[in-house]
Formats: sequence, C-alpha cells, structure tokens
Amino acid sequence: MLVLGGAVLGAIVTSVVPDLRNRGLESPLSSSSHLSVTLPPDQALAATVFRRFALSPDGSLLVYAAQRGEGRQQLFVRPLDQAESRPLAGTEDARDPFFSPDGRWVGFFADEELRKVSLEGGASLKICDAPTETSRGASWGPDGTIILPLGQLSGLFRVSDSGGTPEPLTEPGGDPGRSGHFFPQILPGTGSVLFTIWSGSEWSTAILRLETGEWEGVAQGCTAARYVATGHMICAEMRGVWPTGNLLVAPLDPEQPARAGSFTSLSGSSALGEFDFATSNSGTLVYATGGSGIGRTAAVWVDRTGRSSPLEGNTAGYMTPSLSPDGKELAVTRIVEAGREELWLHDVETGTAARLSTTSTINNLPLWSTDGERIVFNSVRRPPGLYQVPRDLRDSSALVLQRGQHILVPGSFSTDGRLLAYTELNNRTLGDVWTLSLDDGSVAPVVRSPSNERTPAFSPDGRWLAFASSESGEDQVYVQTYPGPGPPMQISTDGGREPLWSRDGTELFYRHAGRMMAVPVQTEGPFAAGPPIELFEDPYAPEYKGRSNYDVAPDGRFLMVAVEEGSEPARLDIILNWFDELEGLQARSPPG
Repeated sequence: MLVLGGAVLGAIVTSVVPDLRNRGLESPLSSSSHLSVTLPPDQALAATVFRRFALSPDGSLLVYAAQRGEGRQQLFVRPLDQAESRPLAGTEDARDPFFSPDGRWVGFFADEELRKVSLEGGASLKICDAPTETSRGASWGPDGTIILPLGQLSGLFRVSDSGGTPEPLTEPGGDPGRSGHFFPQILPGTGSVLFTIWSGSEWSTAILRLETGEWEGVAQGCTAARYVATGHMICAEMRGVWPTGNLLVAPLDPEQPARAGSFTSLSGSSALGEFDFATSNSGTLVYATGGSGIGRTAAVWVDRTGRSSPLEGNTAGYMTPSLSPDGKELAVTRIVEAGREELWLHDVETGTAARLSTTSTINNLPLWSTDGERIVFNSVRRPPGLYQVPRDLRDSSALVLQRGQHILVPGSFSTDGRLLAYTELNNRTLGDVWTLSLDDGSVAPVVRSPSNERTPAFSPDGRWLAFASSESGEDQVYVQTYPGPGPPMQISTDGGREPLWSRDGTELFYRHAGRMMAVPVQTEGPFAAGPPIELFEDPYAPEYKGRSNYDVAPDGRFLMVAVEEGSEPARLDIILNWFDELEGLQARSPPG
C-alpha cells in the first residue's frame, strides 16, 4: 500500500515545478517529492466538503477558496515555487474553482452564476446562470466548451466559455436510482467525459460519449474521479454515502472502460479531506490534510448587542437550529460525518439530546410545526422528500411530500399550522417557493422564476411571506402579501439572506455580509417597513443547503451556529512528479 502522507519536507513549497513534456500529458522522469503548503494564519479553507482548490494544467499554480479573517470568501492564487498567495479580485463568495486548458483563466461559481476571471487581472465575467450552493464541479475543454451540472439533482450540461445558454447532455431522471451527475472531467482527444453519479444511496463513476449521448459505468463506491495520463483513474473512496478518507487508483482505458483494473488504496489513514484532491497534467497531486470539518460547529446564544454564550450541553456538529414554539427544545441537523447527517432533539434547559432519525443516510433541515407536536425534515432516503416525526419519538417518521427527485427544504409553517412553505430545488429554475396544504396534500407555487428564491418565512399573523431572491442580480430580502395579490416589496437595501420574523411580528431579521440586520415592520393594515439597522457583526455559519442557519427565541435572543477556528484543514499536502509513484504502483499491481 502506498501511503500519501509520506515525509513532509517543509511548511512551504520551494521546489521548482517540473516543466511539461511533449503534449503536456506525459510524466516527468524524476522521482517524486512530498511537500506541503500551510495557509496563512488569517486564512481558512472554505467550509465545504466539495472542491475548494484546483491546480493549473502545468502544475505551477494553485488556486483555492478561503476566507480571510471575518471577510467574505474568495479565491487566492499561489505559485507553487513561491511562499505568498494573492487574492483574485472579483471572486467574492466563489467556490469550485477550475482552470482553463491554457492555465490563463479560472472558472468558478458565485452569486448563482458560472463566472471566469483572468489571472492577468480584470473584472470577472459571467458565462451563464448556475446555482452556487449546489455547484458540483466543472471542466473546461480545449475547444472552449465547459461542462457542468446545474444543481444537485441535475444532469450534465455544456456551454461556451464565451457565454450562452447551457445545452443538456445527460438526463438522470430516466432511472430513479440516478438522481444526479457531478464532477465532470473532459478527457482530451477522446470525445468523452468522466463523471460521478449520485443515486441517493451510493456513488459511482461513468464515462459519457459526447457523440452518442450514451454513458457506461466504470466503478462503484467512488466519487470525484479524475483520469491521469499514466492510464489511471483516481477517485475518493466511499462506503455507501460516506467517504473513507482513502484515495483509490485503478488502471483505466477511456476507450474501453470495462477493462478498468482492480482498485488499490493510496492512503492508509483518514488524512484525506473528504473529496478534496486535485491533479495536474504534469504529475502533481494536491490534497487537504486533516479532518472533515465534522464537529467544527457549535450552537451559541447571541443577544442583540452581539454578546454570545454557549448553549448547555454538547452541540458539536449542530446546524440549521429550529426552536420549538415554547423555546424549550431544539431540533437540529447534526453532521456526524461527511455524507451522514442526523436529526437530533436537544433540551435547551438540561443540555441533554436524543437522536430523532433512524435511517443511516442524510436526514436534515428540521422544522417545528406550529403546535410543537411534530418536526418536518428533508431526507434522501427512498423515496426522497419531506418527512415528519412526532416530538415524543414514539412513532417512526412518515412521508409528507415527494416531488420526483427534487430536494425539498422546509421553510415555515403558517400560524394555524395548515400550510407549510418550502423551497423546491429545481434543476431548471434553481430554488422556488411553494406551499403544501396539510389538509389535502395539495401544493401551489408562490414564487417561481428563473432566479433563486428560498428561505420562505410566514409572519406571525400569517398575512405576509418573507423570502430571499436573486432576481436583482444579488440576494435581497422581499416580503409579499399572502396569498396575494400584490408584488413583492424589497426590504433589504444592499443585499440580504435568511429572513426570519421576531416572535411578535414587529421586526424582520436577515443576514448580510457578516452582519445581523433588523427591520422594524408594521403588518396591521398596509405593510410598512423602516430602514435596516445593524444589530451585530455576524461571524457565524451561513445559510446551509437552502435553509436559514439560525433561529429567534421567544425572549428575543438569537440561536446561532458558531464555527470553531482552525477546524478546517489549514494545510495542503503536495506530491510532485506523482506519476512516478503511479507507474511504480502499476508495475507492482496484479492484472485487473
């Protein structure tokens, strides 16, 4: 077994990255070197399990998504033979970076768009609309084509790097078990694309033939696969929905993938950070060292001045808190490990907690009913959809709503408990706001557009619905009468997300650019809103999977999700001339 960690030669890479040979796809002949890059103390890698960094094709540049201090996340570029990185202007809130074939441009997702920016400077440019929160990788071909998914329940699409409307390539809906196509890689000279399939219960890898639109499976139990010029496929090993922390390698002929050889593990420990690795054409491998980020969060009370105090009990891994109507109990998403999220019920006074969910899959985004008797949540079990469970834990959960393979995010119950406002994550229109009647099970669209609408919240009197939308080009908070008629009214002034009402309905809260904002409102008679007021700096975990990531208690305090400093991997380990190790491994491996 080949261990990736090896001997780390220093905190900063000072070696010269090898030049490309011939077509830029052949392996250098010198032996490999194990090195590492330590991020500056004021930088933290983006808090996501998906791609946070990328290598240029020649292996000379590293681009990564990080947050500096309490500022916004953005992209940084660092030559591997230098000790300093620099920020890329125009990449605020960017994620999933990837390089152009010539290494002069970086593509990324931000503000519900696929964008690109030149490494030589200048403004970033829009390529097409694309969901940011559910971005799952992209690949830039030598002919100027970019292939990407458009959401977490999407097939693959292609679009010109000069802009345009994405053209569909695959449709996972034909098979109920294939609910999403992610992490594409255009294979040079083959007319094919390597990509990942997520079925709702397992991961697998396939190759798409662009000429015919047909694809065939390559392997089960792996994700984020990458083909390298030594004739190998590299991927992150999965056990069901959970990453093991290992990288796997197998011989692969892209023209005849059925001949892929047996897998060999490249890592004997859990050092790998989930799916996080990147390769270059020149034979460089980079991967995140350290934990998965599990347990990096904790629930805290925050008053209107920003003073914080911990919630009683162990709250490691808590996300999307939802307080019961009386404020005595807390339902949360608890991130147990990557790919496994559970529902927990937490007693606010005693600090004791009990698990609500019973299936070993993703159960998350809980929401209390108005009467406090049940909790509605999202689950990717089969069938995926909204489920509910009684708060007394005596009965098993029951399906409330299924909408094909769409992810449904519970947002808010009406005051009488007869309606549930929720977000439907749709491949074509991103997020849309719908309501579900608990009386007869019927659904109705409330805000449905090509923009991304989400986090609906009923006012306490039930007459108004607040939500966030990207219709203006950036997220803003709106309020509209429910059930209408009347157009939405913009409440935020320079951006806003995650609206929530005070318990008495006299204020509307939202978050923007690291600040908690409050807007005084009048809901009796004609709606009226005052100017937004900043309450406190907000260095807490942002919106999670289309759901607000805080709640408001009956006493007016906020229950926020704190992110522990230093819990995300701060070091990226690098192997130069890594192809030498692969070729040696291939020579030692038995035939597939």
